[in-house]
Amino acid sequence: MTLIDLGAARSHLKLPATIRTAITAASAEPLSFTTPNAQLFAAVADWMQRRHDWHAPVADAIFLPKTTHLVSALLNAGPTCYDPPENEGGVMGAMMDPATAMQMGAPLEMVGQLAQQQQRTRSEVEHGPERPPIVVALSPTYGRVAQMVRASGAQLRLVRMQNFGGRLRINWPALENAMIGADYLLWTNPHNPTGRAWSVEELQRVGYLAEIYRTTVLSDDIHADYATGSYTPLAKACPGLYARGLLAQVHSPTITFPMSGMHTAVVFATGQLATDLAHAKQRLSLTDANPLAIAAATAAWQSGDAAADDQQQLVTANRARTADYLRAALPDCEVTEAEGTCMMWADFKADGATIAKRARDEGVIVSAGGGFGETWSTYLRLTVALPEAELSEGLSRLVAAITSAA
Repeated sequence: MTLIDLGAARSHLKLPATIRTAITAASAEPLSFTTPNAQLFAAVADWMQRRHDWHAPVADAIFLPKTTHLVSALLNAGPTCYDPPENEGGVMGAMMDPATAMQMGAPLEMVGQLAQQQQRTRSEVEHGPERPPIVVALSPTYGRVAQMVRASGAQLRLVRMQNFGGRLRINWPALENAMIGADYLLWTNPHNPTGRAWSVEELQRVGYLAEIYRTTVLSDDIHADYATGSYTPLAKACPGLYARGLLAQVHSPTITFPMSGMHTAVVFATGQLATDLAHAKQRLSLTDANPLAIAAATAAWQSGDAAADDQQQLVTANRARTADYLRAALPDCEVTEAEGTCMMWADFKADGATIAKRARDEGVIVSAGGGFGETWSTYLRLTVALPEAELSEGLSRLVAAITSAA
């Protein structure tokens, strides 16, 4: 039995001929070290203008291999974070100066320790004590990103979304409370895994909170091209937030088109945020690109409109088919309303990990909700970016896995 993959957040549709042709042409050239060129940045800027009505400033474009590298670069090699200074008086004066210690004949090891301590103390007087970055994200959140944040040593504050009859909404008081003193807000638009495409009003409210609390928003919009007409880039909704260097807007064609292995992403950022990101890229050696990936991404953004339209229409129809089928076959299943992404998020009222194991035995792969936060353990995430017949067979196997165990 051939496994049907409804678990991975990627397209299972055919790669457009124009992209395949661009890859073939690039493969005929030496596959040497490559740096992104102006053609790539112009292509994504033009795409954002004609597809999403946002004038993306080409001069602000920064290459990254993957959208998640935006987060990992800033957390692991970005600017130092500080708590506010508690007391600026008397700290330096209470410490012996290293030069004085040397004159008194102190061992060189002690002198060195005093010099290091003096440097740390001077920094604390000026900035406050150093601390790990504080990161806020909505829950459910992509499990690999949460793991990456925690592995970096950062503090992760999760804000659980509220379920109103199958429509997930932001808990605004909880989000505001979490953003107090936070350094970064991880944002996805449309949201992964729930499929929410945020309204302009919601985006502006997020931007207002970010301005008040000086929280930098890292907006990963990799699923934007599957939105059903309600998608607005945060940079368009909150141009002031972007202009003040409190927003990084990241895009990639690798979910829109079936080319998730062609790692290419472009970040738009300005001011100190852009400088910090450039330094972090250098420190982590995230500067070189795959020549085939650059060719594929450029072709996708230059000539992928017709294919993107076809795929968006198919995914929209597949979302409706999936919701109707699950509600009819499993009356207790609550399917979340979605306006974007190529996925569905549904509460099956049973342990998702157990369902996922049974489903694999039936020949279909699904993603258990517990991977997006332990409070979502009865949910599953299902990918619907695949041909209708294959999707129907996968859903039939999933329902058989659930009903046979009842």
